[in-house]
Amino acid sequence: MLPLTHGTQLIRRLALVCVVALALCALTPALAEAVQAAQSPQAAPPMPNLELLARIALGFLLASAGGASLVSAVAYGGPSRPSLISFGLFSFFYGSLLLLQAPAIVELVGLTGRTRAYTILWISYFVPSLGLLHAEYARGRGWMSFIRRLWQLGLLLAVAFIVVDVMSERPGKLFWLYQIFLLVSMVALLPHVIFFRTDDLVDRMARILGTGTLAITLIIDMVSRYFSWPLNYDTYGITIYVLAQGAVTARQFFKDQREFTAVERELETARTIQTSILPSDVPRFDGVRIAVRNLPAHSVAGDLYDFMRLDDTHLGVLVADVAGHGVSAALIASMTTVAFASQRSHAADTARTLAEMNRVLCGHFETRYITAAYVFIDTAHRRLSYSLGGHPPPLLWRARTQSLEKLANGSLVLGMLEAATYDASEVALEHGDRLILYTDGLTEIEHKNHTGEFFGDRELSAFIASHTGSTADAFVDGLIDHLLVWSGKGAGSGRARFDDDLTVVVVDFI
Repeated sequence: MLPLTHGTQLIRRLALVCVVALALCALTPALAEAVQAAQSPQAAPPMPNLELLARIALGFLLASAGGASLVSAVAYGGPSRPSLISFGLFSFFYGSLLLLQAPAIVELVGLTGRTRAYTILWISYFVPSLGLLHAEYARGRGWMSFIRRLWQLGLLLAVAFIVVDVMSERPGKLFWLYQIFLLVSMVALLPHVIFFRTDDLVDRMARILGTGTLAITLIIDMVSRYFSWPLNYDTYGITIYVLAQGAVTARQFFKDQREFTAVERELETARTIQTSILPSDVPRFDGVRIAVRNLPAHSVAGDLYDFMRLDDTHLGVLVADVAGHGVSAALIASMTTVAFASQRSHAADTARTLAEMNRVLCGHFETRYITAAYVFIDTAHRRLSYSLGGHPPPLLWRARTQSLEKLANGSLVLGMLEAATYDASEVALEHGDRLILYTDGLTEIEHKNHTGEFFGDRELSAFIASHTGSTADAFVDGLIDHLLVWSGKGAGSGRARFDDDLTVVVVDFI
């Protein structure tokens, strides 16, 4: 006796063979009748009124379900979008085929004679490929990507069939080849659906209901044709099969939307936490004006800035950038803020501050790192000391000479090498000087023409030189607006959303 698992598998395989065989037996005569009716539409026998009304109702149902699926895909997006689009196209086109069998609908849309025949055939050519496309997004590519290769071949054949119909002026000239492709699609699709493993009970029941109903209706049609009974249920079986697949697609869509909403709530919580870690206001000093803009590319950012005020004449300013984006970068940015806050005792020593921060951060993440620029301002003696850790150098506009200095003294990034050391430099400050610290999200903004041109140091230097008379806040707002126009992102700093996180800190010495 075979083990239970082996016996179950054997039964499933035999059931599959039976369903495929029944599908071939039932569909072959139906397809022959369809092409004969398409080539001579006036000779097609009229359907009973009740069956005609049922087909119209089913056609509207499937076309509406397809349209709703397409609208949902456009409006909501998310990971379910490909499955929604493929199901929407499949359901809409198959529903349209049912509607075109009704004389009243044909007359309503203005299709008569050969135009109707061409329309029915051309839609029919694409339906198998759309069904296979949906099967791929719902169940996967299949063995050796066979399902994907099959729908791609189907699209090419559909175009070829249409070209032949137009050139020969005979609808359905290669319909025999379409029948072969349709039968091959059935043979490939049914095991793809039946043997797809899932732990979802609803998904499994919908699959059993849809496939089982399709098999039963095919059996009835085969028997009725053999005994010349006036029974034709294949349309209803296919409709139930399509709706069952639609139910699974809709359920997955709503599940994705719930997960997306949960992620959005978590991101909003993370954003709130990150915002609470960043300074709520800029320090106010006599003779100093500070402006800051922090624009995340996503809900949370890897950019950060912070201030360390020792007294009324001494202030430390940190600007840092975590490699990467999203929640993980934001978490590391929060760690960096905590590491900076613990350096108060030696905040005036910029090199030691970065070295101690680097020591604290090393070993906590493997593939991420942080670039940082730290400056310490002594307003009483008009001195500025600074250290860099792989960060874009701060820019100092000299009012007296109307020139721009680049404060560069390159050192290693933070978080990679625990024994790293950092250089410190010092410059004198004068009345009217302006200090600009920023992250690389500023200079790496691409031009709106997408020619590979970036904002870069040259454009930034030109903007600084042309806006020396503005206040710190006006300068930063003007810079953001200029970036939005330059990149084609729009205008208005409140709506700014660039491809990378962007932070700018401006310190005016007045």
